[in-house]
Amino acid sequence: MLRRMIALALAGLAVAAPPALASPHWNTQIKNASDTASRVAGGCSFDTGSHTGSLLVACPDNHRATLVYVFTTSRAPQGTPMVRVAGMGWGRVYDSAKVSGKSIRVTLTVVGYARVQLNTITVSYYTR
Repeated sequence: MLRRMIALALAGLAVAAPPALASPHWNTQIKNASDTASRVAGGCSFDTGSHTGSLLVACPDNHRATLVYVFTTSRAPQGTPMVRVAGMGWGRVYDSAKVSGKSIRVTLTVVGYARVQLNTITVSYYTR
């Protein structure tokens, strides 16, 4: 009887274990900087950059622009995504990422005296 219970328990573990032990997959998505979900100028200006899909953000002192990008995923991301902003110019650009179900919301904030050409926004994350 005890052997039968142990065998059934092991069979149950064998069925339940694969999803829990699945190896993580590294995923990367890239968007052009002009592909924003929303923009708030906050006293700054937006213009097309010198590259296709790029965005030029110019802010006078004490102003800030906020840009939001939404990335959709096939599976729910695990942990905190990594964000990389490719561009050039001067000024402070801050990024943050928030996961909600199967989407990643990346918010970029350009602060203070700045003139930045944003080219691409890349988000990388793990899924199981």
